[in-house]
Amino acid sequence: MFRRIGISLIAVASTVCAACAQAPGQPAPPAMVPPPSLGAQAPPAFGIAPGPPPPPGVPGLPPGPPPAFAATPLTGVIKSYLLNPGGQVDGLLLSDGKQLHSPPHLGQALQQAAKPGDSVQATVEPGNQSQYGQEYRTISLTNPKTGATVVDQPPLYPPPPPAPGQALSAAGRVIQWLVGHMGEVNGFVLSDGAQVHFPPPMGFALNQQMRVGDSVSVQGYGTRTAFGTSLDLTAMTVNGKSISMYGVQP
Repeated sequence: MFRRIGISLIAVASTVCAACAQAPGQPAPPAMVPPPSLGAQAPPAFGIAPGPPPPPGVPGLPPGPPPAFAATPLTGVIKSYLLNPGGQVDGLLLSDGKQLHSPPHLGQALQQAAKPGDSVQATVEPGNQSQYGQEYRTISLTNPKTGATVVDQPPLYPPPPPAPGQALSAAGRVIQWLVGHMGEVNGFVLSDGAQVHFPPPMGFALNQQMRVGDSVSVQGYGTRTAFGTSLDLTAMTVNGKSISMYGVQP
């Protein structure tokens, strides 16, 4: 009998408490919603679970492909190979003065595809033309006589480093300026075929003090190969006068 009364009192109290929890005229409290299930995916060991990737164009993402440029066809006759101070073939000098550059790791392929005196057909990215010349970045080059083609692409293996430079000298007449992709002067070619290189700021001073046709004597560090001499300039005279990147020395 006491057990039945106790159960009844507990049931009545529960009903009264439920009724008291909600005041008249007030909406019922929201039901508790269980947290979303993680499903079959286990939570990460550390940090917060990664969300979906941000849309393209958001700062911080890797940049997209570079903008396309207008590839230009070009034909000409090879006068000589272009060399860097390490002695590597990194382009072609054409008989009309145009300068076609390519990465040094393609030097061996260029030598096998075409030689001085050969006519070539190339697809290039033209640089800015200046009064000193114009440089072109070679995309592909074909020798129509043999059908050999060279295409600019990354090397399969890291290329070997250039040969260490040695003290060299050369002398002759300046027959042509060498220029960079913006048309800036960064070297010149001598009548004996030697190629002399220097930073563009030095070229700004030198082309005010010397002209094509001047007789020069140069010293520097570079290499001498079967294709000629190529060096980084350290000192020079022009028509018997000493020259520095700041002008004529007394």
